Amino acid sequence: MQDSYMSIKEFSRLTGISRELLRFYDKIGLLSPEYRGGNSYRYYGYRQIELANLISGLRGIDVGLEDIRSYLGERSPKRMINFFQEKDASIDQEIKRLQSIQALMRLRRSMAEEALACEVDQVMLVEREREPIFLCPILTDGTIYTEGIYGDNMISVFTYAKNHGININFPVGTVVPRRCLASGPWPNPSRCYFKVSENHNAWKREGTYAVLYRRYPEAMSETFYRPLFAFLEKQRLQIDGDAYEEYPLDELTTGSREQCLIKIEVKINS
Repeated sequence: MQDSYMSIKEFSRLTGISRELLRFYDKIGLLSPEYRGGNSYRYYGYRQIELANLISGLRGIDVGLEDIRSYLGERSPKRMINFFQEKDASIDQEIKRLQSIQALMRLRRSMAEEALACEVDQVMLVEREREPIFLCPILTDGTIYTEGIYGDNMISVFTYAKNHGININFPVGTVVPRRCLASGPWPNPSRCYFKVSENHNAWKREGTYAVLYRRYPEAMSETFYRPLFAFLEKQRLQIDGDAYEEYPLDELTTGSREQCLIKIEVKINS
């Protein structure tokens, strides 16, 4: 008779469920062997493979054991349709969550790769495509530099973005209005934005941008924009929009504030 059954070792190999977990499922009555041999050896039928795969699939999308047990205990075609329809929606949500994580990882990697490929404190001209962003309201007291990126203003920025369905794990940047670029050596950002494509409400225009990377200590001084202004004056280039500040290499990446890299880019008339 045992020729018609599989040992727990064989069943584990075919289903990908560990023997320890199979013993646990047997203990709680979720998936018990069809036959028990001498010394309580467990033997599983081939028809149980499909059931085991269903349980594994449901556990893979975080369906609780009690929910699985309830479904298996009251199976019917109608209940199956309703149950699978409900879990299909859960799978869609999980796919979106994973896609968002993947997009975030790819964006951070791309920003870091670009930063590492550039020479610090040297201005370069770069062609940019139109980029979607989520633009937050104008700040009122300009405390980003004096209190740091985690000042009180940033709490309201993150709260506003989250309330509008933005994944606040995505990189945040700051905007310096064009009119402020000529106001002094240390232009102050007026608003923040998130580098997201989903639920965006604004665009960074396509065109030619003057781009400058600087270390964090310089960003906290009045010389922050000096190389950019000197380059534009020497090349006789005219500013054609706001300046954007981003943080491609932050403390999360470098482990040290002094090694953080900040990017300035401003559209110019080409």
